[in-house]
Amino acid sequence: MKILLVNDDGIRSLRLSIAQRHLEKFGEVWVVAPSEEQSAKSMAITLGEFKFKRQRERVYTVEGTPADCVTFGLFGLKLNPDFVVSGVNYGYNVGADIMYSGTVGAALHACYHGYPSIAFSGYPNGNKHIEEQLTEMINYVLDRNLLSEDYVINVNFPNDKVDYKGRRFSKVTNFKVDIEGTIEDDTFKYNQKRPDYLAERYDDTDLGRVHRGFITMTRLTLDKERVQSKWKLS
Repeated sequence: MKILLVNDDGIRSLRLSIAQRHLEKFGEVWVVAPSEEQSAKSMAITLGEFKFKRQRERVYTVEGTPADCVTFGLFGLKLNPDFVVSGVNYGYNVGADIMYSGTVGAALHACYHGYPSIAFSGYPNGNKHIEEQLTEMINYVLDRNLLSEDYVINVNFPNDKVDYKGRRFSKVTNFKVDIEGTIEDDTFKYNQKRPDYLAERYDDTDLGRVHRGFITMTRLTLDKERVQSKWKLS
């Protein structure tokens, strides 16, 4: 089995190494990661060309986005992997975060080109649940033939400070964040925060369940149109 592993936190991410070590139990792992952090790039691509560097056997960096890593692996190295893994990301990718995530964006880019893919993310306070459950999660997906060219499996590991309670397929929550911004001279600074009530209000969703200690799994597709609209011509 051949696996392409990418991420958005960059080649120096400890969680990239953790993912590589677990995936090597299942086959030949090729790593292509950004040379620098590329968080919140979604499916952004570099048009035309970008630099790459071979770090060691089956490990490369690119001067580009997470989606560029996928492009290079598929069409530069011509790997034709059995599936693509993106992550493990530092921070949840649930709810609205999914739209911005470079981790999820890379997995969706692989899906766009017809390859089954999984995006892994987790709370950034530790790696206990990831170390204990990542191999089991991959086994779970493979044993049940859950991989598909039609969707991305988006997986989130819970905070190490809460007890692990199992895994759940969940729906994606829909929430807005609170943004506070200030202008200083020619610089705009802002921070965003989720309201404290969100995890309780969206109890049965990816956000609520991961906060309670579950590994959440959602299926994401490239089809963003959720409502059929009739256009009125005038």
